[in-house]
Amino acid sequence: MFSFTVAAVVFGVVFLAELPDKTALAGLMLGTRYRASYVFAGVAAAFAIHVGIAIAAGSVLGLLPHRLLQTVVGVLSS
Repeated sequence: MFSFTVAAVVFGVVFLAELPDKTALAGLMLGTRYRASYVFAGVAAAFAIHVGIAIAAGSVLGLLPHRLLQTVVGVLSS
């Protein structure tokens, strides 16, 4: 079930967290200079590539032995 309240809160939190991000500022600056549709297409393509790389990296990590992965995560988080 979709909740508009939850969606609004999540959007607000992510918006505040990403506001100082240089990528968002670059997108705003480019949006003032070029057509918004071109800027949006470029940002969407970059985001899709970023997510694809993250999925590929996560898949590679999933191939490691579980015990080794637990050890690495434990060392990194301490």
